[in-house]
Amino acid sequence: MEKENISSIDFDKIQNLQEVDYMDGDVAFHMDLRDLPVENGTLRMNLYAVVACIEGKLQLEIDTVTYTLTSKSVLLCRPNVLITNCMMSPDFKGAVLCVSQRVISENITQSDLWERAFLLSENPIIHLDDEEKMQTLALYGELLWLKKQSSQKIYRKEIVGAIIKAMMYELLANVETCTPLPVQMAAKQSDALFRRFITLLSGLEVKSRTVSWYADKLCITPKHLSAVCKQVSGKTAMEWIYEYVLVDIRNYLKNSDKSIKEIADKLNFPNISFFGKYCRKHLGVSPTTYRRRLRQDLPKPL
Repeated sequence: MEKENISSIDFDKIQNLQEVDYMDGDVAFHMDLRDLPVENGTLRMNLYAVVACIEGKLQLEIDTVTYTLTSKSVLLCRPNVLITNCMMSPDFKGAVLCVSQRVISENITQSDLWERAFLLSENPIIHLDDEEKMQTLALYGELLWLKKQSSQKIYRKEIVGAIIKAMMYELLANVETCTPLPVQMAAKQSDALFRRFITLLSGLEVKSRTVSWYADKLCITPKHLSAVCKQVSGKTAMEWIYEYVLVDIRNYLKNSDKSIKEIADKLNFPNISFFGKYCRKHLGVSPTTYRRRLRQDLPKPL
């Protein structure tokens, strides 16, 4: 039986939290992450989140990979990831900004840098080695706080949207500096197709393992889809599929009590033997052995 402590974080859930400093349905902001119930259980993120560490340390797992935020660092978290083992040091101070996919797509239109920041960075943490950069982000947070306190209603949502957009570009400027893109920007049409493919792939609870399935949904040939993915991201469509399927496998092996057969059935493998061969090919060991390794490799407390 699957563990019952996996809860989804979306704007409907956030709206019910009285602690949140600012909330309008598409944007949520809170100055003190310690106020929010993030340290217990397992959370599935259904939104974009930006977590800024001002002081101390924050350690957490994202899709079974452990990350540590230290002072003057920012975590970019994309939708449909599983967050576990979240721990804060006693002196931790940090803020969180949550935004919907609609806000991202409407405000960052002339470039796909934002998507690349989430999809192509091996490490979703940006280290701000400049005190001025951290102070700049803090000022945006203070502006959002002031807007919440203000009695002004006219154009309030538009003003907040402009603040969020400016904050996004501040972050993107650091992404470009700290996380070079693997390839030069491709033609806009190819970029758009790649984004549609990744959106389709990442949004599926159970992912198809064939390029032809996604190509059919996108009304193109499998060969063209793979060529575009390679051009834009440096990886083929099949490599992206492997990456996302393996994330799901690792999450189920580590964070659920489902049997190996139940996981194979859940992820639409034809049988447990095929699932075992898939794991041995891509993970190097059987699913049982990999589960044991994942559960032994727990993060150390801060």
